[in-house]
Amino acid sequence: MRTEMRPVCVIIGTAFSLIHCGSPPHIKPTPSDHAAAPEQTSAQIHGCSIEATFTPDKSTIVQGAPVFTTFRVATICDKPLWVLDGGDYRNRLGRANSFAVTAVGGDGRSIAPIDSGPQFGGIIAPHAIQRDKPFEKRLLIAHWVDFPHPGQFALAVEKMLEIGESMTPHSQGKARVPVSASAHIRVEPASPTKLGIAIDSLGAELFSEGDRAPNEALAALAMVHDVRVVPYLVRFVLGRPNPRKSNAVWPLSQFTTDEALAGIVHALAVEGLRLTAAQVLGESAHPKAWDALWALRSNQDENVRLTVLHALAKRNFADELSRLSLFENDASAIVRGEAKRYIQERHRQKLNRGHHGWPI
Repeated sequence: MRTEMRPVCVIIGTAFSLIHCGSPPHIKPTPSDHAAAPEQTSAQIHGCSIEATFTPDKSTIVQGAPVFTTFRVATICDKPLWVLDGGDYRNRLGRANSFAVTAVGGDGRSIAPIDSGPQFGGIIAPHAIQRDKPFEKRLLIAHWVDFPHPGQFALAVEKMLEIGESMTPHSQGKARVPVSASAHIRVEPASPTKLGIAIDSLGAELFSEGDRAPNEALAALAMVHDVRVVPYLVRFVLGRPNPRKSNAVWPLSQFTTDEALAGIVHALAVEGLRLTAAQVLGESAHPKAWDALWALRSNQDENVRLTVLHALAKRNFADELSRLSLFENDASAIVRGEAKRYIQERHRQKLNRGHHGWPI
């Protein structure tokens, strides 16, 4: 049984806020199977009418190819409004979890949503909604939905908006307005050729100028389960400094090619990526990833050594105890403590097996 707890949030700043809490609860919309082009919903707030729309970049995609959508909130009101956005993206996928995105197939069956893992809040800030400046949020459908088969799907998004008349970064003075919108998308049968074209197009955007196109391309490539994304991700890791490089390292863990492993290992030498690369080695599907991680057991960074220790504890080696004992004299008290805890656990497990009549 899971007990839901209301998070305690600490708000820091004036023009924006950093919220240390989980994301708002999901609302599960039930999109209509008969929706035509993008639908919109309207609401009245602070004497103004607002309208929400949800529009995919493409109405037809090949199975396995990611697609972005634009959630837009517009008004024809003369006075400016401000909507809060953020505080919801620090999770395994980096998705905005205050948005509930769902899909229903032509057979009426809902697709099980993707689990984004634990939520750790994020930065929140006010954004303008004006007659000539709607609020727009780009959402990658692959962060919520993995289409299991081709066909026609009804997409829906639901969001609890917090809208006010002042540019403040907190909920005080903001009205909470639930809005939803839906659209249709057609998924074509899987095609290696068409998916390859989509991958190459995203690869070109990854190294284009500006911020939006490269950032969206990286997010999209990270959700494509095809080995042809590896060269683009590795090239990005090897390229010029970029704060999003870690987002290119993590997807490499799912691939077993030597190029993918080489990209992760190279990241060990990139400023600010050593710990991330070590963690990715611990999750990598490549058969030689463990050897590369084990070689870091004496690394000068205690967090890297701790990562090696935790990864070791998840494995089953015949000489596990002797390997664990190597960390008992580590310079870091945290690493030493964890090593002793793991060793004590192994001894208790061995003792319990003996008490139950199992061979020791």
